[in-house]
Amino acid sequence: MIAFLLLAMTIPTWSQPRNGSHAPEIHVSKVLSPKGSDVPSLRKLRGRTIVLDFWATWCGPCIASMPHMNELVKTLDPGKFTFIAIDDEDESVTAAFLSKRTISSIVALDATKATFRSYAIDSRPATVVIDPQGNVALVTTPAKLNAQILQSISSRVPAEHGAVQAKAEPKANALSAQAPEKALKATSSSPSEDPLAEISVRRKLPDEPSFTVDHGGANYNFIGWDAKSLLEIVFESSQTPFQLVDQPPLGNFDLIVKGGKMDDEVLQTIEQAVLAEAFGMDIRKQDTQREALILVHPKESPLILLPTFDPRVSHGMEKHDGATSFTNLNMSGVADLIGRQYGMPVVDETGITGGFDGTISLPSNVDQLSEAVRKATGLEVTRGVRTITTYVATKRANDRPASSN
Repeated sequence: MIAFLLLAMTIPTWSQPRNGSHAPEIHVSKVLSPKGSDVPSLRKLRGRTIVLDFWATWCGPCIASMPHMNELVKTLDPGKFTFIAIDDEDESVTAAFLSKRTISSIVALDATKATFRSYAIDSRPATVVIDPQGNVALVTTPAKLNAQILQSISSRVPAEHGAVQAKAEPKANALSAQAPEKALKATSSSPSEDPLAEISVRRKLPDEPSFTVDHGGANYNFIGWDAKSLLEIVFESSQTPFQLVDQPPLGNFDLIVKGGKMDDEVLQTIEQAVLAEAFGMDIRKQDTQREALILVHPKESPLILLPTFDPRVSHGMEKHDGATSFTNLNMSGVADLIGRQYGMPVVDETGITGGFDGTISLPSNVDQLSEAVRKATGLEVTRGVRTITTYVATKRANDRPASSN
């Protein structure tokens, strides 16, 4: 049985080379791809713009970012730019991944984790751009990187001649430790075992930046979000719309989730209980008949999506240039992706199980949706009327203001 106890979280400090500082050396043990490539070093690559992409086969957002990174490699001048994808896993794991997926960057192994440590990489995906002078120019994520930014860095004059330095992305681990306002901890029956999950909600700190960080698996932070948005994130999907009858508390909050290896559905149930308690809301399900989009798989249409390399990989999604790339998304997840674009419930009637990787561009006109989905996935979208379950949120009776006569 799962017991719920109060929790206080401690978050370690986080440090990395600052923008404009000399980049630490790249220490990798082996290059897996392209075969025969030299082991990269800053000395050998002096005068080039270097893009270090820290990733892992278990990192869903990393895999989702690969089509975008491959396009950057294809687009930019190979005489001026070098892309290096650095993984710290066992060689057999990375090699097996490369046998099923394409990475256009140089793929290198950091078996000793020396480069991960020197660049203080504690969450993935993470991208570090080094300018032609050998200095750290940008710390970001693949989703925020584009050809224009890289070309600007490549042509930048040295910092002492007036170059503008890019601002590093904020990281969750820079937060000071605080006791959350509302927090629940799901523990196993034995007190000596690690917690199954840790979920907390607290008010945003006064000087804390707002951002979101995916630490891989079911571990992520939503920092500085309003209560309505957090409720929608946890409750709403294309299959279960979310309706607010009463407004939740005002202000911004942090949702911190350490899900461990807990089942996704069980973890979501706990998250829902935590948020309902934290914001003083009663949330019930209500069935209604309404028009919906229906996701189907015609028998004559082959499925274009690729099965996820490893079903244990975290879910990942990245939007860039009008397209969304995803990894380990099941059919309900694909339906949810479509539903959020058009603000309509989407019902999965494909009968397909398992997680998949793919890329899809959703048109602004819903009438063009079915053709776009068919070309990208092999699925089709139709219209119909279905019974849709909606979450309806109201304030708890003891949280309502007293009525006046």
